[in-house]
Amino acid sequence: MYKRYKVSRKGIGGRPKKVWMINGITINTDHKLYNLRYGMMTRCYNAKPSEFNHYQGKGIQVCDEWKDNPESFFEWSLNNGWKEGLSIDRIDANKNYEPSNCQFLTIAENTMRVPPRKGTLHWNSSITEEMVIETKELLKQGLKIIDIAKQLNISKYIVGDISKGKTWRHI
Repeated sequence: MYKRYKVSRKGIGGRPKKVWMINGITINTDHKLYNLRYGMMTRCYNAKPSEFNHYQGKGIQVCDEWKDNPESFFEWSLNNGWKEGLSIDRIDANKNYEPSNCQFLTIAENTMRVPPRKGTLHWNSSITEEMVIETKELLKQGLKIIDIAKQLNISKYIVGDISKGKTWRHI
């Protein structure tokens, strides 16, 4: 059994500062693991407009055990591979944050798992694969980059990157 206890220390303005001691590690409101849990809670219950559709809007929640008892989340994290620099990932993006559906990945690994949007292989793309195919066909026909951009209503820089093979090489 791990030694665990919760104590309060005076924080800013005399308010109690929460501190947990788990597996010999002190976790307080300044600890990266505390901030990881805070971010998870925020995405599910107080999401920014840009994140709303991917978490709160989909009904994604934190399991009651972690939501109601931070110590439970901290202990699970420490026993399941959390290290500084890792982020939490839901294995199935359509399910909640809960022990059976979570793992820790580097930010780079987590970013690669973002599901495609707009029919693309990159979540942040402003164009679809169909638009890329059409762009490449128009380039083969000899149209100028600026004319293609106007015709498809996309940035001339995107068309330029496609023509130089900087992006969308897989198509």
